[in-house]
Order: sequence, then C-alpha cells, then structure tokens
Amino acid sequence: MGNHSKKHRYQAIAAAVGLALFLSGLFPGASLAARDEAPLPARVVLQKVYHLIDKKQYQQALGTLLEFQKQDGGASDSSVPDAKGRRHSDVYFALGNCYLLLNQYASAASAYRQALKDRPRNVFAWLNLGKACYELKDFAEAGKCFGKAYEAEEKKQADHLYCSAAAYLMAGQNERAISLFERLLRAHPDQVKQEWQENLVHALLGAGQTRKALPFIRDLAARSKGTARIQWQEILLAQYLQLDMAREALAFALELTAEHPMEPRWWKGLAHVQLNMGRHKDALASLTVYSWLTPLSDEENRLLADLNMQVGIPVKAAPIYEEALKRTPDKRLLKNLIAAYRQINRPATALARIEQFGLKDPEILMLKGDLLLSVSSYKEAAEAYQQAAQANTPQAGRAWLMAGYAAWQAQEMEVSRQAFRNASGFPGQKKEALEAMSSLAKVTVQ
Repeated sequence: MGNHSKKHRYQAIAAAVGLALFLSGLFPGASLAARDEAPLPARVVLQKVYHLIDKKQYQQALGTLLEFQKQDGGASDSSVPDAKGRRHSDVYFALGNCYLLLNQYASAASAYRQALKDRPRNVFAWLNLGKACYELKDFAEAGKCFGKAYEAEEKKQADHLYCSAAAYLMAGQNERAISLFERLLRAHPDQVKQEWQENLVHALLGAGQTRKALPFIRDLAARSKGTARIQWQEILLAQYLQLDMAREALAFALELTAEHPMEPRWWKGLAHVQLNMGRHKDALASLTVYSWLTPLSDEENRLLADLNMQVGIPVKAAPIYEEALKRTPDKRLLKNLIAAYRQINRPATALARIEQFGLKDPEILMLKGDLLLSVSSYKEAAEAYQQAAQANTPQAGRAWLMAGYAAWQAQEMEVSRQAFRNASGFPGQKKEALEAMSSLAKVTVQ
C-alpha cells in the first residue's frame, strides 16, 4: 500500500493546493485592497501584469514586472526611495505569481517571502508560498506556510488547514500531521472530506497508532465505494491480524465471504485468519473454496497440500505435491510427498519418486531406507542407511543403527556387526547398538 498511498496523498494535496493561485491570480483586488495600498505607478503596472496573466502571457507579465523593478536603482536597493512602489509587497506578490505560473518555484518562493516581510498576514502569499515549497518538495515548510495562511484568515478555510496537515504528512512528520488533522475534525466537522480522513489514517498508521486509527478505518471500509472500499476492507482485516484481534478478524472475514462469496481475496483472508487461530480444518475449507475461484500460486498450492496432510487427508495432498514437484523440484516437497504416500500405504510409489529425483541427500536416503525396510527389501535398505550414515550428519548414529538391523534381516551378519559397531560410537545410539551386538553374537554362536 505504501507507494500507492503516497502517490494518492500527493495528488490529493496537489489538488487542494491548486486553489491557492486561482484565488489570488484571478482576483488581484483581494491583494491590492489591503490597508497599505501600493503607489499609483505600481498599481498601473500591476493592472497590466494581471491583464497579461489573464491572457496566459506569463513570460511577458514577468518581464513587465522585472523591468519596472530595475528602474531607480533596482528592487533590492533599500537605500533608494521607493515612491513608485517598485519594492511594494503587491509587486513582489505578483512577481511570485508569475514565477509560480512559469513553474520557477524557487524564484516564486523568494518573491513571496519578500511580499510577506511587509504583510505577514497576506493569506494568499502564504498559500502560494506553500504551493511553491510543496512543488520544491520542501513539505515541512509547505505545511508551515499553509498553517500560517489558516491562522491569518478571518474566515477559517478547512481546505487550508488540511493542506497544512497533509504537507506535514508528506514530510514524514506524522505526529504534527495527526495534531492538525484532529484539529480539522474538531473545527470543521461538517466539511471533512473522505480523502482527509484517509490521510489521517495514513498518519496514524505511520506513527504506529494503529488502535487509534481503527475507528476511522472501519468507517472508511463501510462507506467507501468500488475499489477503494475493497482496499479499506483489506486494510481493516490486516490491522485486526496485526493487533492480534482474532475474534474481530474472524467475524469480519466471515462477514466479507458471506457478503461477496465469489470474491477470492476474502476466502484467502479468511483462511489466513483461521490459520492464525490454529483452526486448520476450517482454513483448509476456506483455502479449498479459494482454489475453486482462482488459480493458486505455488506457495498457496503447497499450503493446501500441507493442510490436507495436517488434517489427515494425505490422499488429497499427494497429487498436489506431485504437481508442485513438476514445477519446482524441492527437497521439502519430496519429503512431504513421501510422507503422503506412506500414509496411504503406497511405499512403492514413494520409492519410485525418490529414484526419479535421484537425490543423494542423507534425509532422503533415510526415508528410502525406511521405505525399503517396510517392503522387506532388507539388503537395499541396509545400503541406503549406510549411504546416509557416511554423510556424517546428526542422523549418522541412527543411520548406522538401522543399517545394522537391516543387514541382520538380510542375513549379512558381518555387515550388521560392523554397522552396530559404528553406531556405538554415537552417544544417542551407544546403548542400543551394544545390546544389538550382544544379541547378534548369541545368534551367530547358535
């Protein structure tokens, strides 16, 4: 969800921020009507500039302003009298607008800051400075500017407080964003839009305040539409699982499968919840329904087979393991397949699969020995155990012990005796190996 949600937040904020220039650009009078009115020469130039802006002739508008500021020593020379208003706040404000319209955000920000020196409560200047900082990806500064605009305006605009909160969210300052979102909910409860609530959830989750986010997630999951509704339902289910709220997760997953029985993701989610609760039979049923609705991935197929084994249905597990092995030869899958065939009394098929894959792994060789022993192929079993023992793994002691028993059954007494002797060198098998050697000696004497 991370990249998608971040892109969504960026688009939502950008859409709201776009209002700032619209308000100031088309209605320059809002700025010019301030108590410190610009001198007449400046007002004449500004009327011309805004006329050019209305005609989308932004470069010409910028040129007009820059030319005006160059006269009488230049705009930055504070020692030169400014009778014509070349350094007036409104001129810098208009200059910022031109730069902003031309996507020259750094220059726009500089101009707006100049405008705000004399008029620190110029709402539009703060808004447009916020937009410029936002486009420069200085999100924390953008959040500060939108907040200043909100504080400066007589009639508080919920959009501007939202822009501040959302910009802080983009800056990764989740706690600051949460504080502003909560203020937004208190101050403008009737104006709160759904995307604002969504971004509050992102901030809460980002700050690790999952339980505090739950009521908002539940509300979004209930009233969203289309794909957004599904996304929030998935998020809610995931949060229940993350918070170990098993009963809530189960109830919600059951509700979702009942409401949308043909939607695969809810059956998968239900199976996941039931697995977490140790309800393997229920999880198998849910995963089976899921498999009817959509093709399973290799991992999901293996899980389906494992669950069949766990609940005692190896006859269902075996063909799934077979198909999985065809796609991905894997020792674990082979071991599980062997276990399934042993449980349904098909040792010959299990042996055939071992030979087919030709693995000389000690664990597989031990299983091979066990299978051969079960079908009374004692000599072959002894050979398999010996091969496993020679790998010198933690199972070597048991392998030598079993090789001794198998060789004994095959009437290969010397091979049996040597295998038991080797087994006696392992602490775990020493006692049993010595007793076997004693019994073998008595049989040989007789």
